[in-house]
This record gives sequence, C-alpha cells and structure tokens, in this order.
Amino acid sequence: MNRTPPHRRPPGPGRRGFSLIESTIAVLLLMTAMATTVRALAWVARDRRAAERRAVALREAENLLDRLSLADPEAAPPALSDEAATSLPGGEVVIDRRPEEGEGPAMERLSVTIRYEDRPGEPARPVRLTTWVASKTEGSP
Repeated sequence: MNRTPPHRRPPGPGRRGFSLIESTIAVLLLMTAMATTVRALAWVARDRRAAERRAVALREAENLLDRLSLADPEAAPPALSDEAATSLPGGEVVIDRRPEEGEGPAMERLSVTIRYEDRPGEPARPVRLTTWVASKTEGSP
C-alpha cells in the first residue's frame, strides 16, 4: 500500500502554478505601485528643496537686515552672501529705506526683499523682512 497522505498529494494536471494572466496582472500592479512611489518621492524631494531655499533666503534677509540697521545709510548696499548666491538661483536683493513721518523720534523703515527662482523660469514667492530703525542725525553716534 503505497498511499500518499491527503495533505501531500501531487498537483493535479489542471493546477501546476500561476497562469500567464495572473503573472501579468501581478507585474502590472507592481509596476503601478513603483511608478506611484517614484512620483511621490520626486514630489517630496522638490518640496524639500523649496523649503531649504526659502530657509536660506529668510536667513540671508535676516542677516542683511541686521547689517543694514547698523550700517551707515550712505554706504553701498550689501549683496547676497556666497552661500545664498549658490543656493538661490537667480537671487537678487531689493533694499527699501524710507523715512517715517510722525511724532516722536525720527525713524526709518528698512525693508529687505530677496527674490529667487524656485525652478528654472518660475519665480518663488519673495522673502521680505521689515524693521524700523532710529534715523542717524548729525551729532549722534
């Protein structure tokens, strides 16, 4: 008596593995999942680069505003630092210094705007910081 236990029966003639259609569907599903994952990773990388550029622009605007508030108003306006010039494609600085009218001490409104391109040909939202500084009058340090 050479009987095979019921759980170890050899496969029958109708069922020996996956059919061609089942394998094709599995490959198509895998390719769709991989394509979606690659798109999502590209989107995350692009947003991360945009956030890093915005952080560099904000840090640069803050540094320029500090330097300008301490510098002589007649001095040449500062340019972007080397790091910012490298990190911000098409980066430019716009400085706006205006006297403020009103009662009290003479004040100046000082604004620093940094413009740059997020992607080639697409300008990013500019970074603008503003502060008010006491005007330097004759006889003051």
